[in-house]
Amino acid sequence: MTQPRGRLREAVLANLEFKQRLVGSLLHPRLGYLDIDLYGFSEVVGFLCKPNPVLDLGELQTWLFATIGDHELAGKVAEVDALDLSYFEKAGRVRDLLALRLSQCLEPADHEDLS
Repeated sequence: MTQPRGRLREAVLANLEFKQRLVGSLLHPRLGYLDIDLYGFSEVVGFLCKPNPVLDLGELQTWLFATIGDHELAGKVAEVDALDLSYFEKAGRVRDLLALRLSQCLEPADHEDLS
């Protein structure tokens, strides 16, 4: 994936407001599904590392596109979502893509325009 710059990089690293959050669920053995509010990109990555995470991949694509502004990553998630795989295999691939983007944003920035 291309190196994120400027506002995209800032959006990936930002803490988001309540209205911008993404909601996922964790499957608990005794309690069933527990909704989890995710207030930032790094929280989504951490969430997908937990056992039995459930996140609507279509909603994730929309969130990445509209809230984060990462059109490239939203497209990659759509490609994974279209594969003939189980949900948890897709979630693992999506987690890896998001972790890669997060690591790109955490790398020291070269001199760049913040436009």
